[in-house]
Amino acid sequence: MIADIQITLANLYPPNKSQAQWLVQMLKLLSSLKEGIVILGGDFNLPFEPTIDSSTKRTRISYKLLGRLQRALNELQVTDVWRTLNPSGLDYTFFSHTSTTFHRLDYLFCPLLIWH
Repeated sequence: MIADIQITLANLYPPNKSQAQWLVQMLKLLSSLKEGIVILGGDFNLPFEPTIDSSTKRTRISYKLLGRLQRALNELQVTDVWRTLNPSGLDYTFFSHTSTTFHRLDYLFCPLLIWH
């Protein structure tokens, strides 16, 4: 608890394969365990918005599954801090030497009211 605000801090680092399915499960678990507001960070091993978070503008993860992830984040009442402050910004946190592509895989999510 900070300044009488209950906070649940979470850091997730999904596997390199089936990361979206893993994240959906972990976000549901986090939703059931949370107390107060949630601050969530980690290397999520996927771009949440491929058209702006990946230099290829694509992902192998289905948009249906990405939508499930977004709904799970919405249930936690959190938003992507960097993307909110930089709605059209292109900045990447990972470079793949094998495919020579850039991706934004590292995220910090928190409620809007914390930093507004």
